[in-house]
Order: sequence, then C-alpha cells, then structure tokens
Amino acid sequence: MWSSQYVRSPLTRTLLLNMQDPDPEDRDRLQWYVCDTQSLPMHLRPLFIQSHLDAGTREFLRQCSEKSNWLFVQIYYSLVTSVFGLFMSKTSINGLLGRGSMFIFSEDQLLRLLRVEPDWRARRVLDLGAGDGEVTKIISPRVEEVYVTEVSPTMKWQLRKKGYR
Repeated sequence: MWSSQYVRSPLTRTLLLNMQDPDPEDRDRLQWYVCDTQSLPMHLRPLFIQSHLDAGTREFLRQCSEKSNWLFVQIYYSLVTSVFGLFMSKTSINGLLGRGSMFIFSEDQLLRLLRVEPDWRARRVLDLGAGDGEVTKIISPRVEEVYVTEVSPTMKWQLRKKGYR
C-alpha cells in the first residue's frame, strides 16, 4: 500500500514504519553491516575490527526507538525545526532541543578499538567536534583531563552545561 521510501517528512516516515513494523525487538535482530575484508588491501586486513550490536548499542537504539514514538514531542520538534530552520543550522537547532546525539561506539567497543585492557586509563583527551558531548561521555570516565572543541554555539552551550572544557 504505502512505501516509506516516498515519504519526505521524517515524522510521517517514522509513524508509517512503526505502523508497518511495531515490534522493535525484530529490528534488533537484523545484521546491519559486515565489512568484506577481502576487498581491503592485505596490509589493512589485520587492522580491521568488526563492530557488533552489543548491550550498549542496544540500549542506545532502544532509547532512540522509544523517543521516536513520542508523537507530540515529534510534532513539537517538527514545528520548532520549521521555524528556527529559517535562521539556524540543523545542528544548532538540535543542540537547542537537546537532540541529535551521536553514537559512535559503546564503552566495550571503545576498548576493542583501542586494543586496551578494561582497566585502561589516560591522562588527557581532546574530542574534536564534540557535538553535545555524548560520545565524550563514554570516554571521559577513563581520562583525567577532557578537552572538547565545537563550532555550533548551541552545542558549545550543551558542552558547558555538562562541564566540559
């Protein structure tokens, strides 16, 4: 009947997908991606680390799915984005609304990527383009001094609110 690929509105697309596939557990069983390491040059193959759908990633996805079902909040976000979009960037609007957080890796995935032990600690870290600080939050418990950079004024405001320098 309806196909979500032709729906332009993110709100409408989300509602349509939720009507077609109401069980979020089914979506978690999908395999999202796998890298064909045979396509990589020989010298890069041993360096590649395949990511996976671990507990931290599942929790992030669960929260996203839950928030996407809040109809009136999504309508509010759409209205604010329409009005503020006339004079603000999408990144700045998301910073103002406290949404649009990035998820790059879970804590377990971070340790695997860095190839370090669970008790690993560092002295300093610099997060370039820290956004709202959600990725920084995963790294910061293991680091003594955390520094962040960001261009968007509203994302800078979010970072200051969270106590990042």
